Amino acid sequence: MDQNIISVEEVGLILVIVANGAYLDLSNRDNFRSSFEASIGTHKKVLLDLSKVRFVDSSGLGSILAILKRIRTQGGEMAACGMAKPVKVLFDLVRLDRVLVSFADRESAFTFLDKLPVQPDVRES
Repeated sequence: MDQNIISVEEVGLILVIVANGAYLDLSNRDNFRSSFEASIGTHKKVLLDLSKVRFVDSSGLGSILAILKRIRTQGGEMAACGMAKPVKVLFDLVRLDRVLVSFADRESAFTFLDKLPVQPDVRES
């Protein structure tokens, strides 16, 4: 398994996760998800940079949705950016674009996430 399936950086209050592989599919979804979830910590604003990804299958989409659910449960929000055309077409086809906002570039995503208020962890209620 690729130990560098993601790269992590912080830009202000935003945690940026870069998916490093060209594929996000059944072969690496568990490693992707566990690495991603281990990196989130208490961050409330997360950007998933998919600019290196050229193919996503249904198991990859499932991992992204599970991560999104976890972040929202913590009172946070996630956006995506940099999708290659085939990835964007798939997101639109399965209507993932209705639950995960995406942007062409990081700057637009940063602007969106910066404007969001930090929410309390809904598990604490």
